[in-house]
Amino acid sequence: MLGTVRKVQKGYVVDVTINGARRQTSCKTKQDALAKQKEFNELFKKKAKQTRQVKLHITLGEAQKLAERTVWKDLASKDSCIGGSNQIIRFFGEDFLLKDIDANQWQDFREDQLSEDKQPTTVNKKQTFLKGMIGAAITFGHLKEYPVLPPFLKDEKRPKRCFEEDEEEFFIQYWTQCGYIQLVDLFKWSLDMCTRWGESLRVKVKHVNLKTKEVLIHKSKNGEPRTVPMTDRAYQAIKPWIEGKRKDDYVWRDEITYNILRRLIKEVKREMGIEDDKRLTWHCTRHTCATKLAKKGVQLLKIKQFGGWKSLAAVQVYLHTNTIALSDCVDALEN
Repeated sequence: MLGTVRKVQKGYVVDVTINGARRQTSCKTKQDALAKQKEFNELFKKKAKQTRQVKLHITLGEAQKLAERTVWKDLASKDSCIGGSNQIIRFFGEDFLLKDIDANQWQDFREDQLSEDKQPTTVNKKQTFLKGMIGAAITFGHLKEYPVLPPFLKDEKRPKRCFEEDEEEFFIQYWTQCGYIQLVDLFKWSLDMCTRWGESLRVKVKHVNLKTKEVLIHKSKNGEPRTVPMTDRAYQAIKPWIEGKRKDDYVWRDEITYNILRRLIKEVKREMGIEDDKRLTWHCTRHTCATKLAKKGVQLLKIKQFGGWKSLAAVQVYLHTNTIALSDCVDALEN
């Protein structure tokens, strides 16, 4: 047992010092002094154990669980907090350190969210969820201070970013040279099928009919399944990844997570000299497909059904690209 017990004129003095921390008190009897010495030793041991348990480098996954147990525990919106923070983790990765999120990192996340047709107010809620995780980490000694984050987004509409033809070709050639053959085929397939990343990854062999060239998108964002025909390019892209697999096997499952995909896209954009174009993301394959359909004069209702949008209002943004319907105006003016 560390420390000393000294006899003095009016009793005993207990003096315990461990790692620079000191506790001292006076007792009338030696028995009380020894008990106090033991108490001080136990107290220092307990504090030392708590100090060892504190992790200053907490991950996003750990911060989410901490916030769930503390900050969000009694909130009616607890499930929304967990669901929203799951999207943050999906983007950065569960093992990403909370302390490494700064304004630039968070702006990348916001641009990715906006590219997926999320409203600015919805993206701002994600920032509130992040602050809940940060607050919990600071309270329990896992983080020293709040990072500086950009202000909330203004609630305004933004034009959709699409892949230009030369950009499509560059992505295909670059990933082919790097050996990402399945990713190349998934890229081509997504450009022609108007699918979301998550929808594509959930496609199983049993959902694909190679005879009719149709695919069932079993689990869609809007909650309803849809069966859509494939273009010849989409058919040729998916066919090699079906052969030899069982019916319940996923078609596109590979080692590429969304977080890795994001880094690969950044790499290609850097090679193209457009690294600062944060609006160009994987989800732009969906915008590109919808825009091509609208330009060809396909009715909005059919585009809605093909891409699995929940309402016509969601596809109304592509209407301005259809100039075929306005050709009568030009004819009238020129004649």
